[in-house]
Amino acid sequence: MTGSQTQPRRRKRLLSNLLLIVVLLALAALLLVMLASHRPEFYEQSLRRGPERLVQDAYDFSRKAQDFVSAVWSEKAFPLELTEDEVNGYLAAANDDRLWRQLPLKFESWRKIFTSTTLRQVRVSFRDGRVTVAGQVTWRGSDLVLSLVGVPRIDSEGRARLEVSAVRAGALPVPRFLIRDLLDSIQNRPLPARSGRWRLVSVEVKDGKATLLGEPKPRPESSHD
Repeated sequence: MTGSQTQPRRRKRLLSNLLLIVVLLALAALLLVMLASHRPEFYEQSLRRGPERLVQDAYDFSRKAQDFVSAVWSEKAFPLELTEDEVNGYLAAANDDRLWRQLPLKFESWRKIFTSTTLRQVRVSFRDGRVTVAGQVTWRGSDLVLSLVGVPRIDSEGRARLEVSAVRAGALPVPRFLIRDLLDSIQNRPLPARSGRWRLVSVEVKDGKATLLGEPKPRPESSHD
């Protein structure tokens, strides 16, 4: 009798353990889905801005960029101070022809820097020396928000580049090798795209604002016989 009683107990324990494993796996899957579906607060707030506000922000961006380029081309060092809203307004307008046509002042040479075929509805955040670039991607039929966090640097040619240090899908870390092409497309798209006679010398990011300092490039010394 003892042996016959032990087997049902073992089966019952085994079924209980299997049920516990299934429940834990289901909870883990649910947690992963919730984390992957997370949307950054700054991203949601920016998407709620109306088209009129976006156009005004994009115009403010264009006007500042025009003043910046005009100043450094006239042989003066000049800062370019941009807020999150201004950059996000220009991002929205650059990727939407309806908004772009409404801009009273355009800066066409910079538009290509702010467009992407991979990320949709791209927005940025400036905080504590870091830039977060977030946009929507479609993965297996689901729309996720992909966020790239990095530090802006000035390269040897006087162009601002974003050195990406972390990538997240929602709130989940993403291995960099999975999105190598996207990282390359962002890091190989420096600001300014064409520096001509001027270059950037510094960039500072904090409190929702990015400040870039530009100056004329040194002129080559003329040779004398």
